[in-house]
Amino acid sequence: MSLDDHTMVLGLDGGGSHTVCVAMHPPGVIVGRGEGGPGNATTSSTEGMRRSIRDAIGGALSGQRQSMVVGLCAAVAGSANPAATDAALVNLRDALGESGFDSEHVAMSVIPDAYAALVAGSRATSGMVAVSGTGSIVWGRGHDGQTARADGWGYLLGDDGSGYALGRQAMRAVMRSHDGRSEPTLLTDLVLRHFGLRSPEQLVERAYFPPLSVAEIAALALPVCKAAEAGDRVAIGMVKSAGEAIAAGIGAVAARLRFADGPIPLVLAGGLFQNAVYIQMVEKCLSRLALEMAMYTPTTEPAVGAGWLALFAAGLEGPLGSCLLY
Repeated sequence: MSLDDHTMVLGLDGGGSHTVCVAMHPPGVIVGRGEGGPGNATTSSTEGMRRSIRDAIGGALSGQRQSMVVGLCAAVAGSANPAATDAALVNLRDALGESGFDSEHVAMSVIPDAYAALVAGSRATSGMVAVSGTGSIVWGRGHDGQTARADGWGYLLGDDGSGYALGRQAMRAVMRSHDGRSEPTLLTDLVLRHFGLRSPEQLVERAYFPPLSVAEIAALALPVCKAAEAGDRVAIGMVKSAGEAIAAGIGAVAARLRFADGPIPLVLAGGLFQNAVYIQMVEKCLSRLALEMAMYTPTTEPAVGAGWLALFAAGLEGPLGSCLLY
């Protein structure tokens, strides 16, 4: 058995809906995978965040006792402020220790979740990524290592174009239509069926007692896209607004960064970008920008991108080679 067979890194991706961790041997061979609950550093409770990280890391390390963890890169949504980063590092070390591994000598880093999505989607470390799932953010890294972002400020202050934004609009549209304040919409039937309800009045109780979580509201994005695909004008307007928000973020980030000559890599990541109607609307809005872009849809999950970054940081062989700029 070679040294590489004993050496392992972890890549973790924590988002608004769930947390994923992969265990990886050089040069990028995945040997374990674990999942946990929501892992957003801003919207998840302290205990919830700790449990999600512990479950994901514990699952990834199951059966890996003969290996030594030398690096861990965690891509955590909502970790922009130092306090959130510090809390995530504590949770990561605790989770490693609880899984029976030495955590004191592991090189750890916490990065924006969008960075892992960029790497996983394009195998490039300079470019932009638009993430739209439970929340939304546009994040970019220039060829000189400078970074910029637009949105990703959470469901109260931003996340325009996100699943949460669409879900909240959908419920409001149901109630407006019920009142006669707006036109009838397919969303009424789709939203009620989603929750197993019979009338809009029941939606009030379902929304408030107890309050729906951010993830539960974001799950309504799928009915919105389904209604838009069926030609519902109310839903089409919502998806159009979401596409415009994402395009505006991409334009704002591109204006603040310097990229090498040629098309700018743009990764479209997150659950909403798995929906054809949503992608088409974003692409239509992007066509109005004077930017040359090479668009990618990830074929591997962001946790894997975080693992590749962990390999590089540990000086181990991996898919990124020496392409990183610092």
